[in-house]
Amino acid sequence: MSANNWTVFGEPKPLIYGGSLRRSNVFNTLVQRTRARVVPRRSRIHTTIFKRWNSSINPLRRPGFAVATGLVTPHLFAPTRGTVRWMAVDLHDHPVLQAKAMQVHLDEGVTQRRMGIWNANVAMFETLIVPSTSFALYAGLTEERLLVIPNGTAMAGIPPLPFPDRPVIGMATGAARGRGIEDLIAAAEQVHQSIPDLELNLWLAANDVTAEEYIGELRRLTERLPWVSISSPKFNEVFQETSRASLMVIPHPPNEYMDVALPVKLFDAFAIGRPVVATPRTETAQIIRSGGAGWVTEGDGVDALAETIAQALSSKSELEARGQKGWDLAQGQYNWKRLSEQVADVLLGKAMTPRA
Repeated sequence: MSANNWTVFGEPKPLIYGGSLRRSNVFNTLVQRTRARVVPRRSRIHTTIFKRWNSSINPLRRPGFAVATGLVTPHLFAPTRGTVRWMAVDLHDHPVLQAKAMQVHLDEGVTQRRMGIWNANVAMFETLIVPSTSFALYAGLTEERLLVIPNGTAMAGIPPLPFPDRPVIGMATGAARGRGIEDLIAAAEQVHQSIPDLELNLWLAANDVTAEEYIGELRRLTERLPWVSISSPKFNEVFQETSRASLMVIPHPPNEYMDVALPVKLFDAFAIGRPVVATPRTETAQIIRSGGAGWVTEGDGVDALAETIAQALSSKSELEARGQKGWDLAQGQYNWKRLSEQVADVLLGKAMTPRA
């Protein structure tokens, strides 16, 4: 395999939470094995250079391979159709269904443009990388070209810090509506009545003005609750900060999109050796139950969440035991190093066979 004929379209964003962590890791092993050229997905300059590298007017250029950490603009495809095999795109989010789940309004024009880009990418790439089969089916994909790679953690390999002496619950997520943050605050208020030394830490990533405004709303909501803390740590601070918790919570409300998603915060909780309380969203609940790495609420709503949090906090030894099970999962099947090796193995194998 030539070292010069792989290109990875990525996104040069700082490491934060969620999708950017996946984009930063999914093709790491492929880049290392092939010394792939890495260019931004949304840079006009680099797009022009890529077209020139792979243009049909360059007859000496051997056929190349391209992968993308997310959707690329369709105008990139036509000039390279004869010289590039578009091997794989990582479809970890859906540009319309996710917006709906996060209560973000899209007008008809934006919806059509996003769906046009989605459909063009699905049609062009040979392999569609998805976080779960249920996500793919929900997004309207067929199973023939799927490579299922769940989310994972980039923090594997670090020994967990000791549990705090006080009961501390936490949530680490991007700051957005529709993720149950208000429900968690209300549930924590209930638990605080019976566990008066309870603390709640919300570690919220603010990636745009809307997120910053939302954090401001949450600060106003909790200003009467001195035991609630809201902060936005950098990626290299996340391990230390979230390790202050004895229990992590993923309070996603009922939502078809959340049922098929695999939140990165689940695996980052495993990596710090902390158990998780989650609402019964299908994919998340299955991992917690099968791995014994936390608790799943019996139903939805503030009362069910409060009851399960109180139950989990009733035994420090049980917290530690379930946290250890999560840590073991993070070192093995949900370690991004191992997951990216799976991606590289599959794609390099496919590259050795002629285009279908």
